[in-house]
Amino acid sequence: MYNYLSGLKLNDITEAQQIQKFFYYIPQSNILPLIYKENKITEKHPDLSGECNILIFNTSKAATDTKRIVFIDQAQEFDFNTGKVVPQTSGKQRKYPIFMFLNSHNKYICEVRYGNKAANALQRGWWSNTKKASNYFTSICKDWITYNERKDLIKLIEQALNSSILGQQKANVILKRDIDKRKHL
Repeated sequence: MYNYLSGLKLNDITEAQQIQKFFYYIPQSNILPLIYKENKITEKHPDLSGECNILIFNTSKAATDTKRIVFIDQAQEFDFNTGKVVPQTSGKQRKYPIFMFLNSHNKYICEVRYGNKAANALQRGWWSNTKKASNYFTSICKDWITYNERKDLIKLIEQALNSSILGQQKANVILKRDIDKRKHL
């Protein structure tokens, strides 16, 4: 993804055709990220290892809303007030350059990060900040859930993601029957 965008040799991509061409290569399905918080152990729940939230990133909405893709180098940041790339003035310097995707109001949607072999998973690839782009995410869980108490749910989601559409449809029928039963208790 990063190589494709850098190959355009543009620091500010605004042409709709080029933006849509990028999204053409992204499967028109939603991305399902697992966001987690560690160290939530308390006296009340000493066995708790952490919490997670399973979210869907709406790639179709991101593709429709993206009006600008801006290159931001290591010593730069994006000024959301002016809509310009400026020298970085605050915080820790960016380790790797990115391409930031923005809507028509210069609001953040997502980014494509560059990272070489030394980079961790958060320093490369397609990435989005769940706080900055909250309207592009839908929570499957509706809230944070704990890992230890919901192992069956995590296993169910894992299996659903790896099963066929027919398998998912059959599982939905079984789950719907169970939900209906519980409503009548």
